Amino acid sequence: FSFLTMAGSLDEPGDVEAGRQLFQNKRCAECHAVRGKGGKGGPDLADVASNRNPVGGVAAMWNHAPDMLRAMEERRVPFPLFRGNEMTDLRSYIRLMASSPGEDRLYYRYIRPPNANEGETLFRTKQCVQCHSLAGYGGRIGPDLSSVALPRKYGAIALAMWNHTPQMHRMMSSLSISLPLFEAQELADLLSYLSSLSMKREGDAATGASTF
Repeated sequence: FSFLTMAGSLDEPGDVEAGRQLFQNKRCAECHAVRGKGGKGGPDLADVASNRNPVGGVAAMWNHAPDMLRAMEERRVPFPLFRGNEMTDLRSYIRLMASSPGEDRLYYRYIRPPNANEGETLFRTKQCVQCHSLAGYGGRIGPDLSSVALPRKYGAIALAMWNHTPQMHRMMSSLSISLPLFEAQELADLLSYLSSLSMKREGDAATGASTF
């Protein structure tokens, strides 16, 4: 079931041409290079693209977001937000630009199957519980994550986490809490835990009797 859940979360290939336009229109090229071509302010995105594990890609973007937010505030450049399939399109373009002839495009840095119990521990140790509650237990600043259906595809998860960065960064700074960083395995475990919550909701016996 862990494997099937992971397989169902993989994104279809994005639109490379749409990704190219996003790379320019969102001003990524001003700070980021791909294989040395482009800006020098941020890391070369070929290094991120080499990690084809989708959870690793999401974790890398999340961990990079705070530094990028500060740099863009200094330059007075708006933080780029995404919608729809834009994140998947952008990643497809970067992967194409980062690949070289003869390179194995299916290279993965494997992680072990996600562990929801480890994810529950991370939810507390990474201080997510300071702002987010689960079934009423925890912080009230962010939404109750036990009542929120997570996107299934990794591209949609990356988009939601990325767009949430500016607001979350401001709130955590006001509380003197550091934004949590994640290894790929940690993020996989945390997402597994949050996804498992929807399977633990109580059913309605009366409705079940009627259905029966």
